Order: sequence, then structure tokens, then C-alpha cells
Amino acid sequence: QADTPDEAALPPLLALGLPDEVYAHEAHLITAPDVRAVILSRLRLPHWGVLWDMGAGSGSVGLEAAALCPGLRVVGVERKAERVALMERNARRLGVANYGVRTGEALALARLPDGEPDALPAPDRIFLGGGGRELPDLLTACMERLRPGGLLVASSVTLQSFADLLHWSPERRTGICRLDVAVEAPLARVHRHLSPQHTIHIFTFQKEAQA
Repeated sequence: QADTPDEAALPPLLALGLPDEVYAHEAHLITAPDVRAVILSRLRLPHWGVLWDMGAGSGSVGLEAAALCPGLRVVGVERKAERVALMERNARRLGVANYGVRTGEALALARLPDGEPDALPAPDRIFLGGGGRELPDLLTACMERLRPGGLLVASSVTLQSFADLLHWSPERRTGICRLDVAVEAPLARVHRHLSPQHTIHIFTFQKEAQA
């Protein structure tokens, strides 16, 4: 509590679509802020439970989820050690205590059943930001571990991933969102224009609730 308005501290920012500069990341390997905000809205984050951020990269999506919901346990999965170090650095920077990192292949970890010593905790929400050639298998493995009624959200930049997501388990798909984002940028040093970014498709799937 500040004694006078002049001494009032700035309130903390809502961790929703924070600028890329907030995060340490490899070049281009970070979900754009506007896209991140939509993904988090599609996840319909619960106040508690478990979220998997598979192939987390810089960890931006999972870290913002952790900051928005302090009671939610967030697990970022990444196979590259150098990216894991960036994720841990970003977690310290944001000051989130409910975010953990697992190093390893997403598909292998997702396939470990409950009860295995190295198994990930059963998730209530899952975000997939990639997957490559293994995407269909990764989707299946994640859906098997997802708790009944849970949501899986996946983003697509490439035509291949779009096709994989479009044809995978359409009966569980609850929606597709297309984002065409353009951001202000300099043009010829003296002008400003809106520079188009990659088109992103966001797919949402839901696991059947228990009878």
C-alpha cells in the first residue's frame, strides 16, 4: 500500500499476449503475442488441474497460462536442452512457481501411462504448437492421456500440419479458428504499413466426458 498516489507502484501486467521482448527465445521460435492470446482463450483454462505445453520452445504459451492461473500446474515439454534452459530462464523472469519443464521427446513422454515413474501427470488441458511428421501419433497419444471432458488445442502454420489436424478425429473437433494477423512496421524508412504475418489455424478438440 502506497502512502500517497505519487508513490503508487504500477500494477502487474496481465500475462496475456505479452510482447516477445519479455521472453528469451530462439529467432522466430515463439508464438506471436496475438496468437498466444487467442490460444489461451481457446484452452478455457481451469483454475486448477494440469496443462501440458508440448514442444514448448520458449515456453511462452505455458508460462502465460501459469501466470494467469496460479493454481494450475503447467508442464512444458521440450526435447532440446538449449530451449529448456531458455524456458527455465523465462519462468524465473515471470516469477511463476507452478511451471515445470520436462526434457524429452513429446511423443515418448505422452505415451507413458499413468503409474510409470517418468509419466507426465494426467492433463486437463493440452496445447500442441507443432509435432512435425509425428503429429497424428502425438495427437492420439495426448488424447488417450487427457482427462474426460478435457480440451486439446493445436496450432498450425504449415499446410501439412493443417491437413493432419483437419483429418484427425473430426468427431472430437469442436472448432477451427483462422488468424490473419498484420502488425505495423516501417516501409522505405519514411512510411508505416501493416505487415502480414503467417496465417495461423487453431484447432480445438474435446475428449468425451465420462458416462
